[in-house]
Amino acid sequence: MKTKIIIFLVLLFLGIGSYGYYWYSGLITTNNQAQAVLSQNEELKNQAQDYKTLKESVISEKNRCQVFISQEKGDFGDFEYCKDYITWTQNLNLE
Repeated sequence: MKTKIIIFLVLLFLGIGSYGYYWYSGLITTNNQAQAVLSQNEELKNQAQDYKTLKESVISEKNRCQVFISQEKGDFGDFEYCKDYITWTQNLNLE
C-alpha cells in the first residue's frame, strides 16, 4: 500500500513537472513572438517616418520647380529638369 502511494506521488509530481515545463516553454515562445512583433512594429514606424520625410522633400522640390517654371526665366536645363520632375511626381500620385 505504501509503495502504491509513493509511485502515485512520483507519477503525480512527474505530471505536474511536465505540465510546468510545457507551460513555461509556451510562455517563453509567446514572449519571443511578442518581442519579434514589437521589433517589427518599431521597424515599420521608422520606415513610415522615412517615407514621410522623403515624400515631404519630393513635394517641396515639386513646389520649387512649379515656382521656377512659373517665373519663365532661368537656364533651359533647369527648366527641363523641373518639367520632368513635375511629370514624375504627378505619376507618383503623392498627394
